[in-house]
Amino acid sequence: MLSVRLCERGVLPYLESTELDLAAVNGAASCVVAGPYSAAEDFVRRLEADDIVVKPLHTSHAFHSRMMDPIVPVFQAAVAKVKLNAPSIRILSTVTNDWLSAGEATDPHYWASHLRKPVRFFGAAEQLWKMSDTILLEVGPGRTLATLAGQNPERKSSQVALATLPHPSSDDRSDLHMLNTL
Repeated sequence: MLSVRLCERGVLPYLESTELDLAAVNGAASCVVAGPYSAAEDFVRRLEADDIVVKPLHTSHAFHSRMMDPIVPVFQAAVAKVKLNAPSIRILSTVTNDWLSAGEATDPHYWASHLRKPVRFFGAAEQLWKMSDTILLEVGPGRTLATLAGQNPERKSSQVALATLPHPSSDDRSDLHMLNTL
């Protein structure tokens, strides 16, 4: 997987005729692509030749790419065995960039589609920031999503994006302190 400093519209032409797929849209000029290592090497050379910043990500698999296709039906069958319920609180989907419907929440196909479709975090954050008095809490180690959400142009100065857990290699707890003061 590769982090690319381009908007979605900018990265898509580079993906044509490759074995790589758009895996995530994280920001206005921040995408992730995924696929076989050999195709990624060629892709990096092409982008660097055009002075586009591209950085390898350390992941175990090429998530959200066609390399996940074999597991999608297996995962969908596993989810179908679980009792699914409509959410009792509103949830933003990073697949649709809209609020999760009761139908989607109870559809195993919807959940399996997360393995293959791009994570559209940028659009979901835009939807979130359209609400007034919003606080985004990143639950998990690090502050990647809080940082990306905080950079979204839809965010108003009164809206806050906070990380709740420091990165495992850090002892920074500044966001938790800030949360206590809200």
